Amino acid sequence: MLMQFDEHVPAFRIVHHAGRRSSDYLVPRCSRFLCMTENALSLQRRHLPADRAVLVHQGVDLERFPAVLTRSGGRRPRVLLYCRLDSGREALLDRIIENIDREEVLVYVAGDGPGFWDMSDRFGSEVILINHVPCQSIPNLLAEMDVVISLGRGAMEAMATGVPTLCAGHHYAGPVTADNIASLMRYNLTGAVSDRDPSLVMTDIREALDSDRRDVRALAEERLSADTFLKGVSDLYAQITA
Repeated sequence: MLMQFDEHVPAFRIVHHAGRRSSDYLVPRCSRFLCMTENALSLQRRHLPADRAVLVHQGVDLERFPAVLTRSGGRRPRVLLYCRLDSGREALLDRIIENIDREEVLVYVAGDGPGFWDMSDRFGSEVILINHVPCQSIPNLLAEMDVVISLGRGAMEAMATGVPTLCAGHHYAGPVTADNIASLMRYNLTGAVSDRDPSLVMTDIREALDSDRRDVRALAEERLSADTFLKGVSDLYAQITA
């Protein structure tokens, strides 16, 4: 596709896989490589020309995910595990569900992948399993929850909605707070280098239920806005075309 444009047309490449090397064609053709985490920036700078890799944190559309500042009001608090059930994540999610008191809270699991039916066999009678939610319905689903356990963009979407969020992906990191969000974003809110014991999840859920949803939304506005990402890209484009 890029070859259809004249060489003088600037091109940016968004780095989705932190450590993946670009082709011999893309390296000289792209003016900038947009790294969405500090980890990606560090890895890309090992094999790209100086200053070609830049950090522009990704974000979510805060209008598409409006703040919902009241709890569900259900008899039991609603906890959503919002994550694809593949790439080995399902093993961690199994451990998390094992340690959730399914009588104290109502557990939902939304995510498709090879681990879906295994999870259904293990926990299907105790949780509400949903293997697909259309993207336009996700804001409505999140708005009904009291706590979300997720990673990456899922965690960002939940926080934009104002829902207290626990980070779980490669490892378990517990509540996302103003104190730890910077370190967690280095690895895209995946808990990649975290070592919190999943057995603490009920302690974390109870703490999250006591938190102020306005603070969660404010943190999303400060750190996770797509507008900030777009401004960063626009500023970079202006620099190279000046």
